[in-house]
Amino acid sequence: MFRRLSFSRPSAVGSQKKLRESRFLPRDPHRLFLALFFILCVLFPACTLEIPQPLAGSDPADAQKLADAQKLADAQKLADAQKLADAQKLADAQKLADAQKLADAQKLADAQNLADAQKLRFPCVQLCKVEAAHSGETQKFPASVREERTLHLSFRVPGQIQELHAEIGQMVRKGEVLARLDPRDFQNAKAAAEADLEEVQAGLNARIANRDRSVEILRKKRDAAELFFQTAEKNLEKFTQLAQEGAIPEIRLDEMRTQHEQALAGKVAAEKELENAEMGLNEEIRSLEAKKKGLLTQKKQAEDALSDTILRAPCTGSVSRKFSECGEITAPGVPILAFTETSRLRVRTVLPEALRIRQNEIAAFRCEFETYPNVSFPADLVFLAQTPQNGTHGYPLEVRVSNLQGKVLFPGMAASVEVEFAPSRNEFCVPLSSLSAAPWRETQAQMPAEYDGKCRETVLWRITSDDRAVPCRVEIVRFVSPGWVIVSGELQAGEVIAASGTRFLREGQCVRPLPE
Repeated sequence: MFRRLSFSRPSAVGSQKKLRESRFLPRDPHRLFLALFFILCVLFPACTLEIPQPLAGSDPADAQKLADAQKLADAQKLADAQKLADAQKLADAQKLADAQKLADAQKLADAQNLADAQKLRFPCVQLCKVEAAHSGETQKFPASVREERTLHLSFRVPGQIQELHAEIGQMVRKGEVLARLDPRDFQNAKAAAEADLEEVQAGLNARIANRDRSVEILRKKRDAAELFFQTAEKNLEKFTQLAQEGAIPEIRLDEMRTQHEQALAGKVAAEKELENAEMGLNEEIRSLEAKKKGLLTQKKQAEDALSDTILRAPCTGSVSRKFSECGEITAPGVPILAFTETSRLRVRTVLPEALRIRQNEIAAFRCEFETYPNVSFPADLVFLAQTPQNGTHGYPLEVRVSNLQGKVLFPGMAASVEVEFAPSRNEFCVPLSSLSAAPWRETQAQMPAEYDGKCRETVLWRITSDDRAVPCRVEIVRFVSPGWVIVSGELQAGEVIAASGTRFLREGQCVRPLPE
């Protein structure tokens, strides 16, 4: 817009002068306009814009409008200034908060770095947890299986064998019939005993009825004699008084005395007769009752003998041998069958002497059979010998297994006995390297094969939640395997201890756990 136009080449001097003049004139039209406006405002201050003031004598409404406009403009300026100040304060507060956060983060990072640097100076230890001694420990030994018992079955009464149901090797359950005798003689004996009992019972009932009638008659006779005696006694008293008064002769009084004595004798005789009758009848009745009791016993014996003609299986098992056949005559106690109980079996093994002394720690027994792999049968202890087996250092152990668990077991099967030890409350299993004063701690090669029975006091180190070492005194009980030892002390299963690196630990010292 303000480009200079030249139609002839200017001279060098003129060109330099014009160039110097053009340096003060901006080429941008906007900047040129602002420069001219600033010059006019400086040279002519009267030309600046002002809000027109109301003239004297002008309209009051217009003046009021101008005043309101002025107030509105001032309020707007004040609000803008306030907003600007608030924004500035908010920005300053935000900057201060950011600076504070940055400072706190820096302090935390410095503290963490310092703690990490401090930890680098703590001793390093390997951690492990304390385990209860014998927790889940089991020992397995080969064993042999035999029957619980073998019975020779026989009849309790003599007779001819009528039936023999059992065969060798046959499995039978408890209560099943194995053999029968001819029951006719025992049935006849039972019938005779019942007939005798009925006869005695009928006689006893008749005697009781007769006794009741006789006693009733005698009681009435005694009552009549008592009444006659009381009448005679009253008459005697009356005649005695009349004789004293002289109203009757003396002979009359003697007659009354004689009558009184006869009435007394009749009374005593009636009472004695009643007593003798009751005693005699009761004695007969007691005799019949004793006879009845004897007949009841005979009847019971006949019934028992009749029931003994049936031979039943005493338990679940199998017939292993037959000694008689049908038709043979047998006597009481003579074996008819050999019966093997198979509802329970006995499993026998030998327990080493090292485990024999831990009998009180045994919690349970289980048996396993090669015929049924991965199946355990609970077992009950029968006996654990106090003396070793001949020529060995093992102690015979025998357990009992039930044969009613859905699996068929037979004597002679290949089996093994598993002995489970209960966890000890005061004994714990820890690494040998965790003992800071344990003997033979330097090398496992120096550890003895068997512990000599002497308790050795030593120290292991608990590690608290804030990684501090706390000593705990324990006693060595025995060595269980290379690198592990059983100790007793004030410990609890699951506590964290230092497994290695305990040589230079001190009480309360911080440690640096090594990663597993």
